[in-house]
Amino acid sequence: MSKKSKIGIWLSIAFVAIALIIGGYAMLDGLSKGNFVGTQPQQTESTPDKSKNDKEYEARVLRAVEGAKTIKQAMKNPNTFQVEMISLISSGAICYAYATQNEAGDTNKGKAVLIKNEIKTDEMQGFDQQWQDECHGKDRKDVTGFGKLMVY
Repeated sequence: MSKKSKIGIWLSIAFVAIALIIGGYAMLDGLSKGNFVGTQPQQTESTPDKSKNDKEYEARVLRAVEGAKTIKQAMKNPNTFQVEMISLISSGAICYAYATQNEAGDTNKGKAVLIKNEIKTDEMQGFDQQWQDECHGKDRKDVTGFGKLMVY
């Protein structure tokens, strides 16, 4: 089997896994609101709005994963990259914590922020203030599991 075929299979598996996770989340959310399987959705919930929100959330999760992949590829030793935290911030920023190993095998911890289409890492000047402004103490949605699943 060629390398491209293997990558294609893994991408397909990853997308199916995301769909199952999002579907499971939606089902649990429905159960918590009293919408058991087989019942009609409550009239107060707008189906087009819910669908739009789900699609926006899915797009943000995929963007977060792509950002993590970009960070990984920028590493000197990308094979040792490990996602520790990915959070979607209500402002639109995405915050990352990760670990890598240097040439000597020592573990290095790192942080990054994705704002619009620009990734800033903790090695860049002014990063600490940007982390404070965008990530520290902000309303967030943890999507670390997606990152660990899809960033390989």
